[in-house]
Amino acid sequence: MIKLMIAKWLQTIRTALSKHLAYRANFLLEVIGPVLAYLVLYYLVWNSIYDQYPAGHQINGFSQQGMIQYQFWNALIIIISQSYFAYNISEDIRLGKISTYLIYPFPFWSFHTCSFLAFQFIQLIIGTFAYIIFYVFDFLPFPGWETILKSLFYSQIVGFFWFSLQYTTGLIGFWLEETWILRVIAQIVTRFLSGSLIPLTFFPETIIAFLKFTPFPYLSFYQIQFFQGNFEGFGTATLLLCFWSCIFWVINHLIWNKGLRLYTAAGM
Repeated sequence: MIKLMIAKWLQTIRTALSKHLAYRANFLLEVIGPVLAYLVLYYLVWNSIYDQYPAGHQINGFSQQGMIQYQFWNALIIIISQSYFAYNISEDIRLGKISTYLIYPFPFWSFHTCSFLAFQFIQLIIGTFAYIIFYVFDFLPFPGWETILKSLFYSQIVGFFWFSLQYTTGLIGFWLEETWILRVIAQIVTRFLSGSLIPLTFFPETIIAFLKFTPFPYLSFYQIQFFQGNFEGFGTATLLLCFWSCIFWVINHLIWNKGLRLYTAAGM
C-alpha cells in the first residue's frame, strides 16, 4: 500500500515537471522576470538614497553595501521559496475540472502538492544558477556550506507555508469567479510585512513585536539573516512557520469541505 502511494506521488511529480517545463521560455519569464525587475528597481532606488549621504553612512544599521546585499538575498529567496502561485487551483474549480479529481484515486490536494514539489525542484536549480551569477559579479558573498544547507532547509519550510497560503487563495474560487486580486493582495501584504520591500529594522518596535507572533517576518527578513550566517531565532522561526502551516492546512480542509457542498461543476 505504501509502495503504491509512493509510486503515485513520484509519477505525479514527474508529470508536473513535464507540465511546468512544456513552455520553458514562458516559465522562466513568469518566474524570473518580475524578480529581476524588482531587483533592478530596488538596486537603483537604494543606491540613489545612499548617494545623498557621505560614504560609509548607515541607515538603521545598514551600510550601502549591506542594503544591496540584503536586496540580492531577498531576490534569491523569492526565487527558491516564494515564486509559486496557485492560479491553477482556482482555475480547476472555475472550469469544473475538480470533478475528475473526485473520482481519481489521488486526492485534489495531493495532486497540487506534487505540482508544488516539482515546481520547488525547478526553482532550486534556477536559484542555484542565480546565486552563482550574483557571486561571480560580487553582489553576494559565499557564507559557507553549513550556512547554505541550513538556510536551504529553512527555505523549504518557507516554501511549504507559501504554498499553503496560495492554496487558500485558490480555494476561494468556490465563491469567486476570479481570485487573482486575492493573490495580488496576499503578495503585497506579505512582501511588506515580511521585510521583503524594506528591512524590518525600519519598522516601529511595537509593530515588530506584534509581527513576531505572525508568520510574516519569518518569510523574508529572518530567512535573509540565516543566509547571511546569523542564525539567532532559527529554532523559533522554524517552529512558528510549521505551526502556521498546520493552521492553514486545517483552514484549507474546512474551506474544501464547505466548497464541495456548494460546487456545481458549472464550467463543465
